[in-house]
Amino acid sequence: MVDQLSERIDRAKRQVLADVAAGIVPATVASFSELHDYVDANGYGGAFEDDAPEANDGIWDALQSAVDEWIKSGGVVLQARSQHATGARARAVNQIEGYGVRGLNSKRWRRKFVDEDAMRKSAEKNDAEVHGTRMLEDWERTPRNRR
Repeated sequence: MVDQLSERIDRAKRQVLADVAAGIVPATVASFSELHDYVDANGYGGAFEDDAPEANDGIWDALQSAVDEWIKSGGVVLQARSQHATGARARAVNQIEGYGVRGLNSKRWRRKFVDEDAMRKSAEKNDAEVHGTRMLEDWERTPRNRR
């Protein structure tokens, strides 16, 4: 359970940073409870997914406490500043590559996106079908790939 908890905490932190990068949550957010002013923060870490642990096993309370402590220690502000200081806008940290077909002729496409939402929006805009995705490794995230 400890491994699962730490994985979910890391995932929740990445999701918070992604929402900060997208402008949904301000980098100045002061606590986990303040996140609720902008999003349904209970979903961070995958709580609303089908394979999520039951609410009564304590994992979600521990996750929320850990993320709250991270926010209060300045984790969001420091990471957002760090990303900005490197010359890149604060962007989502979970880049994804998608591929599929688009248009009447089913032309093949493959592209890297900042996050899954950006991929979905692009697919809708370009009348495209997403046939598959994969998360990008750190070494694959070159400045050219950041769109």
